[in-house]
Amino acid sequence: MKPRRLSGPVLIAAAVLLAGCAKGNQQYKAARKAESLNDYDTALENYNKALRAEPNNTEYKLKAARARFEASSGT
Repeated sequence: MKPRRLSGPVLIAAAVLLAGCAKGNQQYKAARKAESLNDYDTALENYNKALRAEPNNTEYKLKAARARFEASSGT
């Protein structure tokens, strides 16, 4: 019976963690799509939104810096 008691809280914790990551990941995917179309202004906007959702994500920070550079270059 004990494994069954633990499965409830574990499932709830997993759902909460996954729900918290969805928005940043969604914005990240939108940014990648914009970047593939060379729309760096939109990519930067979406990377910044992803960073607000997950401020410690290093990949988001690097991608945002690159998009910022490309957007300022006018390419």
